[in-house]
Amino acid sequence: MSSVAQRVGRNPLPEGTLAVGAGLVLAGVAVGACSSVIPYVCDQLAMSRLPRASFALMLALLPATATLIGVIVLVGALTFFPALLLGPIVQGLTGHLY
Repeated sequence: MSSVAQRVGRNPLPEGTLAVGAGLVLAGVAVGACSSVIPYVCDQLAMSRLPRASFALMLALLPATATLIGVIVLVGALTFFPALLLGPIVQGLTGHLY
């Protein structure tokens, strides 16, 4: 009985061997580097070009903007408690402006 159903569940790799190719590892490293390097470079460029108050305001609005984009893109519902906590975060960060 050498059918596909018989082979399902059999692992052709020895125990403890990862089934990850070099391309997948390289893609993971690229995504990891881009997800940290690109925002850092953008922050540094904005910090050098914008006035301190403008940069601080944009930084203060970041949590609310990220939440709004997450709700729109992920079609998620924002519950009351996390929405309530956004106010003090933004207020605390913008409080340093004045």
